[in-house]
Amino acid sequence: MNIKEVRLIKETEYTKLFQDSNQTIGITHHKTGLGKLKIADRDIEYGVPIIDVNEKSLSGWRIEKK
Repeated sequence: MNIKEVRLIKETEYTKLFQDSNQTIGITHHKTGLGKLKIADRDIEYGVPIIDVNEKSLSGWRIEKK
């Protein structure tokens, strides 16, 4: 890995991972660590805490819808 590819993430930051004409997928970062996996599908946004993804089965995820 080239050192130029590494940068420190800000305390509160949203990073876009994927985007096409139908949806955008990203992840938020907070002071305490990873925040949420965010999926924006047209006019609806879903958020799932990363801790749920890492530690719970799909049925236990707290999915927020905006």
